[in-house]
Amino acid sequence: MFLGSSRHAAILRICGSVLFLAVLGGCGPELSKSDLGTVVTELPKVAGADNPYPMPHLGPSSEQTPNNGDD
Repeated sequence: MFLGSSRHAAILRICGSVLFLAVLGGCGPELSKSDLGTVVTELPKVAGADNPYPMPHLGPSSEQTPNNGDD
């Protein structure tokens, strides 16, 4: 039983050390402001953006009304 406790404690110490080193070291190199890019606040002018795309008619024809049995 004593051997199991010390093995458990050793595993916890190793996991704690790995977690501590990961948090302390970070995930990668430090980024500068130029590495982060730019934020676009204005939409670019694109030709034809004001014209909506014509959607194809996919449903039943509007000339034919379904019969709901209300006749």
